[in-house]
Amino acid sequence: MNFPFLLGGMALWVNIGDKAQKIAEVARQQGIFILAEHAFHLDQKNDQDKYIRLGFAGQNEQQLKQGLLRLKSILIEYVCKR
Repeated sequence: MNFPFLLGGMALWVNIGDKAQKIAEVARQQGIFILAEHAFHLDQKNDQDKYIRLGFAGQNEQQLKQGLLRLKSILIEYVCKR
């Protein structure tokens, strides 16, 4: 898993390797709203199913911490146990 260090913006794009759409679905079921890259492709043939978008605009520090801790368990289950 990796992501670039950015100096601005309202979201991070995280390369999780694969299963981005599945992880976004599981996260949504647990009250975490993230989007997989397929939501942003005009041509779905370009979808590699490896990026998730973590938006942080409008979230306070406590909300970010709670969301990331919940997302951490999902990522451990779907990314780290390959």
